[in-house]
This record gives sequence, C-alpha cells and structure tokens, in this order.
Amino acid sequence: MKKLSLLAFALILAVGTLVAQPGRSNRANYSPETRAMMRLDALASTVELSKSERTQVLELFTSQEKERATKRAQMDLQREQRRAEMDELRVKNDASLKKIIGDERFAKYEVVRTERQSTRRTNVDGKPCGMNQRAGSADGVRPCGRR
Repeated sequence: MKKLSLLAFALILAVGTLVAQPGRSNRANYSPETRAMMRLDALASTVELSKSERTQVLELFTSQEKERATKRAQMDLQREQRRAEMDELRVKNDASLKKIIGDERFAKYEVVRTERQSTRRTNVDGKPCGMNQRAGSADGVRPCGRR
C-alpha cells in the first residue's frame, strides 16, 4: 500500500510538472498576416479602436509585416556576403593598426579584444550564446541579446 501511494504521488507530481510548463510558440514561422493580427490585438488592448480604425491599422500592419518578411529574406541571403566583407575589412584594419602600434602591443590588444568578445558573447544567465535551449525555436538555440 505504501509503494502504491508513493507511486501515485510521483505520478501526480510528474504530471503536474509537465502541465505547469508554459507553452511557447515559434513566432519566426508566423505568416505576415498572423503577425499583423497579433500586433493589432496588442494595440487594441492598449487603445480603443473603432471598426474602421481596426481595418485600417490591420492593412497597415499587414503591409509592414510583408515588407519586413521580404527584407528578412534578403538579409539572410546577404548575410554570408556581409560577413566575408567584414572579415576582409577586419584583417585590413588589424594590419594597419599593427603597423602603427607594433607587434608586441598589437598582441596585447588582441588578447584584451578576445577576452572582451568572449564576455560579450554570454547571455544574461552567464551561459555562452546559443547554449540556452528554447522550446519551439527552429534551431533550438537563443542568440544573445534577445530574451
């Protein structure tokens, strides 16, 4: 009888823990129309809107979200190109700086820069970026700076 009650208690505890987990949705996969409706709902909960205002705001938000979606797609395609350009620029700038301050001080500067970059790449929880698992995200990781 003791074992049965202990098992029942453990089962209730496990089910309660699972039910208590908040549901998260993957907003990255929402359509522009859905995003526009969510923005409209958020605005409507803050400010009273008439029916005609709601229609106009919904049209505005929908066009804005469609434009954002196209820009986001363009940015994804250009990301690798921009990254390569920035790497080239960084190498060029480092060579110029190294010429000015010398090899020894540049090496010291690189150490400090690397430390600064590593601390900048940790999130609020002190974990490295991308190490926080996030339910529902496409790749399962959360970039730094976003909560």
